[in-house]
Amino acid sequence: MLDKEVFLPDHKALYRAEYQKRIADAPWKEWLSKPNFFMVRDEYLDKIHEWIHSTKLNKVTGLDRFKCRHMTVGSTHAFDEAYYRYSEIQSRRLRTFRGEYAYHKRIRTDRVRLDDKEGNYLGVEENDWVILSQPFCGNGGEQPHIKTLLDDCLAKDVPVVIDCAWYGTCRNIHIDVTHPAIKEVCFSLTKGIGLGNIRSGARYSNYEDDHLPIAQQNLYNHLPLSCAQVGIWQMDAFSPDNQWETFGHINEKLIKENGLIQTNCIHVALLEKGHPDYGYFEIEDSRSKVGLRFALKKEYKRLKDAK
Repeated sequence: MLDKEVFLPDHKALYRAEYQKRIADAPWKEWLSKPNFFMVRDEYLDKIHEWIHSTKLNKVTGLDRFKCRHMTVGSTHAFDEAYYRYSEIQSRRLRTFRGEYAYHKRIRTDRVRLDDKEGNYLGVEENDWVILSQPFCGNGGEQPHIKTLLDDCLAKDVPVVIDCAWYGTCRNIHIDVTHPAIKEVCFSLTKGIGLGNIRSGARYSNYEDDHLPIAQQNLYNHLPLSCAQVGIWQMDAFSPDNQWETFGHINEKLIKENGLIQTNCIHVALLEKGHPDYGYFEIEDSRSKVGLRFALKKEYKRLKDAK
């Protein structure tokens, strides 16, 4: 049996003490003393693009095919507009796989799953639209039906939004957004460098001359640009690989000692069916996913104190 004090049924990000210390040490007075302080949107968008591609543990291809880059208030900001664009304006039905970000089912109660309890792909219809996470929230790796899904969506003119919010927690993932069915790609700095309460992200799309909020907010700098400034500050210090570089050996230890299935994401593991705790950690009748953040931090502290 797993220790429920440190192995959790939630899958929140791994926040390092170093993230908070770095923010506390930020040169706020220097920033505020500059004329037009925090007018850093373009610098921020260049920086996050560079940061995404600086990984040595993953591979990202296809972002350069998108003409538009917009700052967002985390990836959820991009989802809110996507709900409006596709569900309200275009009257499409949202489809997601089991195990996706729970926000989608809370906001769009008409969401319909793309798979059954056995994991079989159910197909899309012409009036649908899709959100798919990479890495996939459901298993901490790649959604096994991704190629079939994208080809199906292209054939039926179904737009796909790719959610890369867990980027910065992963290794050995290839995020390939070259498929023409993909209309938007969203990134966030929440999970990878500890900016959940100072939210910033980026959306890639080809929506030029767009009159929806995100494009207009970017056009007129109606944005939380102080968050962008902090985002630049954090990206200068922490690469997208920092969590695996720091906690990778501890992840390996916890996986081995507790009979877990390792995923590509540092903060989650899976359980085999038949494990005595499978039901406790089960999500959406599909798989059993264990949150590791407290276990990782506890073991990290123990090893550090033992030195």
